[in-house]
Amino acid sequence: MAASAKLLPLLVGLGFDELSMSAAAIPGIKARLAALDSAACARLVRSVLDLDRPAAVEQALEAFDRPPATRP
Repeated sequence: MAASAKLLPLLVGLGFDELSMSAAAIPGIKARLAALDSAACARLVRSVLDLDRPAAVEQALEAFDRPPATRP
């Protein structure tokens, strides 16, 4: 799970500060960690705790990864 860039915000939001993964996954995950905001990850976790369907959690994760819309 720690090697999944998609699930990484949940782990960070839950307060994990040590992760275990294969050596090959480390560079990509390290870059992803550097781009994450821990406060935003904590808000994500609080929001998904109320969801009752896995598909809803997937949607929340996708929305979290989507860059904010730019205004013309």
